[in-house]
Amino acid sequence: MNRSLLAALVLAPSTAFAWESESQPVSFTDDYDVFNSVEYTTGVLPNGSPVGVRFTIDTDGGVAAEVDAVSQLSWPEAVVHELTAAEGNAFTLFTTLTADASVVVDLWGYTGTWSIMSESIEFEGESNFDSLLLPGGEVESATVEALDVVLDTFEYEIEIYAGVSIALYLDIFPLVTSTLRGLHIDTADTSIATADATAVLPLPNGDDGEMELESTYTGEYHSTLDAVFLPQIALCAPFVGCYNVAEFEVPFNVVDTIEQRTFEESEYTHPLPVLGELDNSVDVGEFLVGDGDTVVISLDSIGMMTVEGTVSVEGEGFQVFSDDFQADPGGSDEIVVEFEAPGVGEYEGVITLETNDPRQPIVEITVSGEGYEEEEEEVEDTDTPAQGGVSESVAVEGCGCSSSGAEAMPFIGGLMGLLFIRRRNSTVRRP
Repeated sequence: MNRSLLAALVLAPSTAFAWESESQPVSFTDDYDVFNSVEYTTGVLPNGSPVGVRFTIDTDGGVAAEVDAVSQLSWPEAVVHELTAAEGNAFTLFTTLTADASVVVDLWGYTGTWSIMSESIEFEGESNFDSLLLPGGEVESATVEALDVVLDTFEYEIEIYAGVSIALYLDIFPLVTSTLRGLHIDTADTSIATADATAVLPLPNGDDGEMELESTYTGEYHSTLDAVFLPQIALCAPFVGCYNVAEFEVPFNVVDTIEQRTFEESEYTHPLPVLGELDNSVDVGEFLVGDGDTVVISLDSIGMMTVEGTVSVEGEGFQVFSDDFQADPGGSDEIVVEFEAPGVGEYEGVITLETNDPRQPIVEITVSGEGYEEEEEEVEDTDTPAQGGVSESVAVEGCGCSSSGAEAMPFIGGLMGLLFIRRRNSTVRRP
């Protein structure tokens, strides 16, 4: 696993969305041989009695715990890690207690020791819970116990003289308990120490589309193994019968221990969405005022989760045709941006993407465009003005030409002269 982590925790300003990863199962397990190879031996009981008994207890076994959880990541303000308890967590106990008993006799000048008993008792128990057993939860601890287990009364008789025997009657009352409570869960240098707590995780380097995590669970066990032996010793002789020599209670506190243990490390992976690299600026181009064009921006999904989010644009003359996007892993989506020149000059806008990529929760792309107007051609007049530098164009219908007022006067005078001559000739020819 890549253990190189970014130190920065806060990734981006708050956005309108809260994103989540796909939840992952996490399992914490521990086997604790708390009762293994524990031995306890009494002296001869009762003290000073000519007929007594000595006990030795050996234990073997322990407890096993399985605490299952569900891991969840959420963002964008920070990558928040939350662990909730799964159902059906279990805490089990399995222990064997072996009791040996020997009779010790110092009576009427006769001494001896006889091993008269070796019995084993097996204990099993289980406790189920739907909790992480952390402080502040509805269930903060789990206890498993085996108690009120009674070994059937053991009877043994041994002859120490001709016709003289000793009888032992024994009841055993064991009590075995273990309690587990959670202390904290550690992940990537962060710790959750209460039931409702969350942790802020740094993101790993790289853009491989997943976040590998390792978590450990630390709990505390309080385990006890107690037993009460109730022996009764009787002496039997001819003509006397049997009478009790001793009857007493022997309490044993074999195990009483409190120990913190770190469970086996749990490894799991959260898939993450990753948005492919984008240009930070786009130029739509130059257009006549009122005209424009569109550009297409491709959004690639290169992670292990679907990339999705919203699109918006700010700036005069710019608009987008869709306000959201979505691309499955390995796929892509497109956003279309239009620019229509509202006037002459340069225009600039900002496209904002709010994404579920925790490394890029907000992406801004600068978009630009320019508007212009078509220039009119000017025809230069080379004629010299007739009066005061002012010229006047006169359109002459039918000839497709024009003339100034001064140039038109001889032409009009000629027309009037021709009309006069023609009129005179017509008068002379009359009789």
